[in-house]
Amino acid sequence: MTNILISVIIPVFNAEKYLDECIKSILNQSEKNIEIIIIDDGSTDNSYKICLKYQKEDKRIKIFRQENKGVSSARNLGIQNSLGKYLYFMDADDVLNKSMFYDFLNLNVDDDSLYAFGWKKYYKDTNINDLEIKRNTLKKLYNLKEIILLDTEISSFLFNKIYLRKIILDNHILFDEDIHYCEDMKFNYSYINYVRTLTYNDKKYYYYRMRKNSATGNYVSFKNLSVFNVFEYFIKDNQDNPLIYYNYCFAYIINYYKFRRKFKNYNFNEKIINKKMDVIKSKYISIRKKIKLIFYNTFSKLVLFRKNKYYNDKLFE
Repeated sequence: MTNILISVIIPVFNAEKYLDECIKSILNQSEKNIEIIIIDDGSTDNSYKICLKYQKEDKRIKIFRQENKGVSSARNLGIQNSLGKYLYFMDADDVLNKSMFYDFLNLNVDDDSLYAFGWKKYYKDTNINDLEIKRNTLKKLYNLKEIILLDTEISSFLFNKIYLRKIILDNHILFDEDIHYCEDMKFNYSYINYVRTLTYNDKKYYYYRMRKNSATGNYVSFKNLSVFNVFEYFIKDNQDNPLIYYNYCFAYIINYYKFRRKFKNYNFNEKIINKKMDVIKSKYISIRKKIKLIFYNTFSKLVLFRKNKYYNDKLFE
């Protein structure tokens, strides 16, 4: 197939329970001029067999296999083998509204604008038809750094955005394979350097599956220590933007309290940690965050011995 419009890149690791629903939601798209690039990242279940089954049924599917290197490596492999004008990154356990690509292409979004759309949490017994929301309101936004790093609806997610492949290739934008959490933040943060605006469609096209054994459930782990490098990078790069600066100081310090018991020998940045009183006093931090930071600071010894539920808090909760 030539002149492919959209390349859908799906990293897969042990997703046999959800793959059928995920792949079908892409094959059933109203827009047919797409390719589906599946990267099996060392799965040990039946994921690869399921992918092969669909490949035999539809020539638009391309499958690559690699030993388990992580989601960033898998996505990079997908980028390298993509042919579409646009790139879309999907998670293997989620579901896509069938009109998403068709609607996007008919909006004629400017090439210098990042396109983002709405999404909805998807529970086990949810009827997808009940999730579809008919609104289709477009907004053009300009404060890209704040949106990517701080907005909780649009945020730095990959699954609710469509990227121009030319921008990614021309500027060598890839996923950092040494980062295992917030890798989407760094990718989007790099991408927005090459666009002027963000076009936001509030229609909810993407259904994000909520399940117990997700990556966030095992947040405090050795591989996720890389999150501190990400936070530190954003802090250093936004010293002239107090909104981002203080909120990422907050994120660094809160996560320090969560990680320090388990990783006592890790080289945390003391200069950032010592800014906690500045963060508490800052007008750029919400009251809720200030209260949480005061609690952690005052009762840190107690926090250290609490059960792991503290470690499962969301990044900015």
